[in-house]
Amino acid sequence: MEVRKVHAVHHYPAYRLWFGMLALFSFGTVLCAEEVEAVNSRISPDYVRQRGSDGTFKAETFAVAQGGYWSGGIVDKTIEGKNSFPMITKVMGAALARKNYLPAKDPKKTDLLIVIYWGTTIPPLRERDSAGYRLTQAANEDLQMAKSSGDPGAIAAADNALTGAFSLLHAQDSMRERLNIKNARMLGYDSWWESAATLKGTVRESGWNDLTEELEEERYFVVLMAYNFQLLWKKKIPKLVWETRFSIKERGNEFDKALPTMAGYASKYFCEDSRGLRHREMPNPVINLGELKILEEYP
Repeated sequence: MEVRKVHAVHHYPAYRLWFGMLALFSFGTVLCAEEVEAVNSRISPDYVRQRGSDGTFKAETFAVAQGGYWSGGIVDKTIEGKNSFPMITKVMGAALARKNYLPAKDPKKTDLLIVIYWGTTIPPLRERDSAGYRLTQAANEDLQMAKSSGDPGAIAAADNALTGAFSLLHAQDSMRERLNIKNARMLGYDSWWESAATLKGTVRESGWNDLTEELEEERYFVVLMAYNFQLLWKKKIPKLVWETRFSIKERGNEFDKALPTMAGYASKYFCEDSRGLRHREMPNPVINLGELKILEEYP
């Protein structure tokens, strides 16, 4: 499956901008139990928002642009299609309004260009599911049988086969790690990756295992990258002032239904530093079945 790569913004004219077209949606979606959302947000040191006398942020205006879509490994109608980006911009409009960001109508008075990326990650095969792992297991069994037979030729052949299987396993592990790093950067897991990597091979290796378990499952994600609009428009300089990355596992969820709740929580960190990756358990649904009655009994 081909992965369409997502690139950062470099040239303002390549993007179709949206001004004054973001409707405000309410956040009412309730997700399944035991769902965990991850959020990472960073801000440029020289970006400072002004506050009013009541302590709230003064309004800033923004336009949005479509950054790119990263397709997952399967067809997913809840995130794909021509209507996906308009739907996302509407949901983001409500989330951004919580931080007093308002849709712009005039380019001359626009403060930010917010470029939106979204998609589903494609994780690597887990080690035990890889061809290298299966071949290594089989080659090791063959070597043990050859040793039991005492045949030098069989032992040498089995030993060579095991060496080749180890080489394949090592190559696949390297590829797996590269893909995990790529996904970690896209999802905003890079700070966790750096800290957890020091735990490998120690008594605290469970921290590393927790990280790889999250990375090695498909995750829906959205990335907002906010640029200084005037600097980009007038001088073609892409000055990134803040970015927020948030995600949730794909299994058991539908992107279009999950997005309002995801964005509602992530908006807490817009234009702020989350100081690393933040996790939050999504709200559990409350189901009232009413009084249960036995209508009929069967043997």
